[in-house]
Amino acid sequence: MRVELFWQLLENATVVRWDGKRKYCLVYLPGLGYRLYRREGHWVLLLVVGPEARRWAATFGVEVDGAAA
Repeated sequence: MRVELFWQLLENATVVRWDGKRKYCLVYLPGLGYRLYRREGHWVLLLVVGPEARRWAATFGVEVDGAAA
């Protein structure tokens, strides 16, 4: 998706964490769960969703309980 659409998506997120280079972003969207994105210039690519993305939470310094997914 284009970066502009990604910024709009983040308005509904309750968790937004970037890596140190602001290339990878972990996002939690209510009703949709965790998603891991990678920024490439003017594009943002969805890499993984749900439980796979949730496994990245600790890498981004996000504590999750057993209920969040």
